[in-house]
This record gives sequence, C-alpha cells and structure tokens, in this order.
Amino acid sequence: MSETKRMTRAWLILLSLPAVLSAASTRSLINEGNSAYAEERYEEALEAYRQAGQNDAESAIAAFNRGAAHYRRQEFDDAKAAFQQAAQLAAEQGDPEIEALAEYNLGNALYKAGEGSAKTDPRSALTSLESSVGSYKEALELNPKLGAAAHNLEMARLRMKQLLEQMKNQPQGGQSKDPDDSDDLQQKLSENLQKQQELNRQRDELEKKQQQNPRDQSLSRQAEQQAEQQKQLEKDNREMAEQLQQQQQQSQQKDPQKQQAQEQLEQAADQQQKASQQMQQQQLSQAEQSQQQATERMQQALDALQGKSGEQQQGQQQPQQAQNPSQQQGQQAPADPLQALRQTPEDILNQERANRKRRQLLLMGSPQPVEKDW
Repeated sequence: MSETKRMTRAWLILLSLPAVLSAASTRSLINEGNSAYAEERYEEALEAYRQAGQNDAESAIAAFNRGAAHYRRQEFDDAKAAFQQAAQLAAEQGDPEIEALAEYNLGNALYKAGEGSAKTDPRSALTSLESSVGSYKEALELNPKLGAAAHNLEMARLRMKQLLEQMKNQPQGGQSKDPDDSDDLQQKLSENLQKQQELNRQRDELEKKQQQNPRDQSLSRQAEQQAEQQKQLEKDNREMAEQLQQQQQQSQQKDPQKQQAQEQLEQAADQQQKASQQMQQQQLSQAEQSQQQATERMQQALDALQGKSGEQQQGQQQPQQAQNPSQQQGQQAPADPLQALRQTPEDILNQERANRKRRQLLLMGSPQPVEKDW
C-alpha cells in the first residue's frame, strides 16, 4: 500500500472514529437495558434505551426495545409511539425483519389499548382494534412466516365482532341489559387468563436462568416477585368464584354453565396457591405444573361463561390458551428486546463512505433514490 493510500485510510478512520465510539456506546446502552429488562427492572431498561436513542436517533433497535419495556409496564400509548418509530426507522434502513416485528408489536399494543377502553369507550376500542388488524396485516406482508401475527389478526377481528354485538345490545342509558354482569366477568377472566399465561412465560425464563447460573442471588428476588403476582391472581379468581356463587343464589333458576365456571375457578385458585408457595421455595419445575393446571382451569371457566359445550371446550382448548395477543405458543410475543447490532470499525467505515456518497448525490440534485451499496 502506497504512503498516500495509507495516509488517506488513516484520515478516514480518524473521521469515522466518532461514529465508531457512538456505535459502541449505543450497543453498550442497549445491552445494559436488555440486562435490566431480563430482570424485570423495566424502568432502568427504559432509561438505558432512551439514552441509546439519544445517542443514535436512527437506531431502530433502541426504539423497538423502548417499546417493549413500555409494553411490559402496560404503558400502551408510549409503546405504540415507540413501535411506530421503530417500524419507520427499519423501513427507511431496509430492514424488513425488524420492521415486521415492530408492526407486530404495534398491533399488540393497539389491541391492549382497545381492550382497556372496551368498557368505557367501545367506539374508541373498535378504532384501536381496527388499527391493530392493519398492523398485523403489515407484519404478515413483511414476514409471512410470522404465525403469531396471523393468529392475533384473527383474535382482533373476533374481538371487534364481539364489541359490535355488545354495542347493538346496549340500551340507550348505557347500562348493560345483563343484570348479573356476565360480560364483565368474562372480560375480567379473559384478562386474568392472559396475565397467568404471561406469568407462566416469566417463570419459564426464570427457570432457564436458574439452571444456567444457580448462584445468582437476584433470581431469588424475581421468584418472590412472581409469587406475589401469582397470589394476586389467586385472590382475583376466588373473588370471581364467589361472585358467581352469589349470582346463583340470587337466581331462581340454576345455571349449570355458571356452576361449572365457579368450580373451575376454585380449582384454578387452589393450583395458583400451590404455585405461589412453590415459587417462594424456588421449586420452579413443580410450579410449572401447578401453573399449567391453573391455566387450563381458567380457560375452561371462560369457555363455560361463553356458553361453550364440553365437546367444544375439548376441541378448542389448546389453541384458545394462545388467543390473547402476546401469547402465541412458540413465539416470543410481544417480541422481546433485540440485541444491539455488532458493527466493527471496518463496517462503520464502509457505512460512512456509503453515507457520504449518498449525501453527495443528494447535494447534486439527483432525482433518483439511491439503493444501499453496502
């Protein structure tokens, strides 16, 4: 290599050094956020992702991971904004994989926002659900193999149909025609079933970490936190079972489906109590069995309230356990934080050359879009 070329290369490396350092800092912040996220310290994860985004405003991964943390904190409006930004950045950068995941998670956040407003503002809920359908479709166009998006697309359509029927039956006064609030019970049980499925996923992740690093003291704290969440779900199920019992006592005619739902909820609560105790003792394998049984009992209770026969329950039980967005079996859903892209100084140098070339073309007024050449 001639002295001139050597000097030119040295100058290029010096010019790209800020980009190298910035990328390393962004990657470090994203990894820091991912570590906090894995330990369910979502506020700390958010702060790291925010700093990564400030450090690199074009980082689709920083925006995506920020959305994932907001989603876990049930801050769905903030999650929507972050996933929209991630999808836009990924599209601009020609990264359909991240764009598809961002659209998928945007659909999940929109679905959750719709569920949250279904009781108080069903029209707004319908708008959110319709938007979620659009996001799931976009995700599937980008990645037809994203089975969770296809599944959640159908669930969003089904929920829209249910809401429309509910609005038709709603009297002008705004009060439900059903005096025993069965719809409210179904909604509450559906939400709790989703929470139980999410808790199952968290316990599974915790068990894997425990196997990999049995001496990690932070895992004990996470197990205790999950045990507390399990206790709350147990309490909710017992309250719903008691509410069903009161409805039965007040009614002149016994409803066998409500009776079945009550019994299933009581059994689910018993299994949840057992799971909570097992998690406190860090017996995670045993807790898995208890949680799975609780999940099945809750699904059967929901089926009973929805008026499905035992034959229908048996035939549909398995897929219905994955009906809620973010719970498709075999998928990480909502998609968890992505790893920071690893770029070497040489990668960044080549990218900086391409960017410089693109800027020069734009300055010359080139009317044609410039394709990536790296």
